[in-house]
Amino acid sequence: ALRKGDPPADLLNEVAWYHALRGTDLKEALGLSEEAVRIARAASGGLWQWLPRGRKVQIELGMFLNTRGWIRLQLGDSEGAIEDLKEAAEVLPVAANFLYLAIAEERMGDLRAAREAAREAQRAGELTPYEKRLFDELKVRLKR
Repeated sequence: ALRKGDPPADLLNEVAWYHALRGTDLKEALGLSEEAVRIARAASGGLWQWLPRGRKVQIELGMFLNTRGWIRLQLGDSEGAIEDLKEAAEVLPVAANFLYLAIAEERMGDLRAAREAAREAQRAGELTPYEKRLFDELKVRLKR
C-alpha cells in the first residue's frame, strides 16, 4: 500500500518509461514499473471498474503493463515481456500497445504474430510521431 507522500503510480510509470526509451537504469525502471502495475491492479476490480475512476484505472493499467513489458524485453525477459504486452493490448486496445507488442513479437522471431499486432496497431488509430517512426521501421522489417 502507498504511504502518504509516496509518488503516484503515473509518475512512477513516467520515470520508468523515460528510462525504457533511453535504455538507461533498466533494473531500477523495472522496479518502478512493477510498483505502478501493482498500484493499478490494487485499484481495479470490484465496484471501481464500473465507476468513471474505473476507466482511468483501466487506461493506467494498460499503459503501465506496456511500460513493464518494454523494459522486460530490453532486459532479456522475452516471455514476461510478451505476456505484459499482450495483456496491455487486451486491457487497453490502443495503437501504441499493439505497436510495442508487434515490435516485441518481431524481435522474438514470430513474424506472423508481429504482422497481426501491426495490423491491429494500424486499425486502432493514433500514434505519436515517435511511434509512427517505429511503426514505419517495423513495416519495412516485416516486408522482408
